[in-house]
Amino acid sequence: MFYGYYMILAFPLAIIIPFSAFRSLAAEREQNTYELLSITNLTARQIISGKLGSAVIQMIVYLSAVTPCLTFTYLLRGIDIFTIAYVVFYTFFGSLGLSAVALFLGTISESRYGQVVVSVVVIL
Repeated sequence: MFYGYYMILAFPLAIIIPFSAFRSLAAEREQNTYELLSITNLTARQIISGKLGSAVIQMIVYLSAVTPCLTFTYLLRGIDIFTIAYVVFYTFFGSLGLSAVALFLGTISESRYGQVVVSVVVIL
């Protein structure tokens, strides 16, 4: 039961959130709003941390929806609470790392066709 709930949590944290982080930065170049972003007083670090902060908020939403189901398996005496916390902790930081890599990949290609290729790489 724990494995099933974990797969429901791991799919969005490993695939959907990093891809949305990638798309948020790639869309800046695609829609020609990157120039507007670059002339503001924001530093590159602030722009990237804002995009990564958005990914963290999405992770928190998914975690708040599925973590109670994971802790329900503790009540069934199937797994201890420290293992559940360990799995959630490392899944969160794994997703954070994947989102950071996806943001890096979002800056690589400037052309539309290059973004499509990088988009497929991010999903894989």
